Amino acid sequence: MLSGQSLGAITDNALKQALIVGLPFGVFNIFGFDGDKLLPFMGALFGIGMMIFSPYGGQVADKNETSLMFRRTKFVEFLIMCVAAAGFYFRDGVTLTIALFLMAAQSAFFNPARVSAMPKYLAPQELMAGNAFTNAFLYACIMVGYAIGGGLVAAPDGPNKIAVLLIILAFLGWAVVHLSPKRAADDPSLKIDLNWFSQVTRVFGYVKAEPAVIRPIAGVFLFYFMGTAITVILGLYVRETLGGDAKLVTLLMILFTVGTLIGALSVAKLARGGAGLHLSAIAMGCAGIISILIFWLSLPELKVDVGGCRDKVNVEDCRTMAEFLTGPRQKILVSLFFVSAFFTGIFIVPLQTAIQRRVLPLRRAQIISAGNVLNAMAAILGSLSLNAITHTPLPSHYTFIGVAIIQLGITVYMVKRKSTVMPGLYDEMLISEG
Repeated sequence: MLSGQSLGAITDNALKQALIVGLPFGVFNIFGFDGDKLLPFMGALFGIGMMIFSPYGGQVADKNETSLMFRRTKFVEFLIMCVAAAGFYFRDGVTLTIALFLMAAQSAFFNPARVSAMPKYLAPQELMAGNAFTNAFLYACIMVGYAIGGGLVAAPDGPNKIAVLLIILAFLGWAVVHLSPKRAADDPSLKIDLNWFSQVTRVFGYVKAEPAVIRPIAGVFLFYFMGTAITVILGLYVRETLGGDAKLVTLLMILFTVGTLIGALSVAKLARGGAGLHLSAIAMGCAGIISILIFWLSLPELKVDVGGCRDKVNVEDCRTMAEFLTGPRQKILVSLFFVSAFFTGIFIVPLQTAIQRRVLPLRRAQIISAGNVLNAMAAILGSLSLNAITHTPLPSHYTFIGVAIIQLGITVYMVKRKSTVMPGLYDEMLISEG
């Protein structure tokens, strides 16, 4: 399961990163539209696909045997990557956009099956460590995806190399999930409801009936909102504010992913068998402070030289990654991306574990699909909120001050919640209930 999931993360993120980097640097063209202004919509597109199909994905995952779900969804991923490969070969932004939307639909079916399967394979007390290692491995593969998509897309013959790698990795992902152990369906008698509105209403009713699940789901929602905003704006931020090239975008994405990976791995040790939600609060407060520092170091009056790179027409004037990293202020700025991601990795794992521990098994995948709908909405809102940057004179680094406000708000709420929560709601006390 872990290998198949991880290979999927590589292909998925290689495709997304290639588009996000390729558009502001002029590699792809979509009906002649300005690539900078298309960035928010590219980020929202994946979320729209997830939002549309997640209610069906949760039902199908609850109804079907787990390993069967893995095999079918990964084969669909292989077919989609063949479409994406054609888009890269012909430098066709429209085909790549279609492939990105189809990958969102595939993820809407695969993710509920993957997340709801973890309690089937792990004991309740193993879930924290399981989520930590799964997330860490996932982020490592996301990093590889960023390196493939962002690192190769602007290189000579790079899109062709991406095309070949996507097909190979997708095929391997489909092959390895055949090794997944069988696990019974949670609700094999479930009748699939094709009415999107009624199913969404139903699954949110399930969530409402389990109040202990609502808060961690809301925390994950905000995580995706902030993560999407930063990911989508990064290419424009590097070119416009830092004057760097596409490889610098990839470096920051890799550092962000490595930091999240190490943070996720650290949680299992730091939590010491507990719920770890206090760690989430501390980590988010630290991340908020780091976001403010990133914003401050990006201010023009601090003389961050952008060279002649600000205009997309002159991207050949962008400084290389090595040229950018010659100054001490630039090195500090890059390091802060890593530190911010480290705290973000600590934040998310206890919330995901809390959802898995608290949800009833009979409706596990459907409730997780409700979370996926919210996460998709977060991705859409996070992307479209960037219209305030891409369609106005507001500089791209103002994204970080907006993210900092959200992060510090989450911290205040979690600290206040910790001081007022009733005894009996702690996850340590839920472990024995499974």
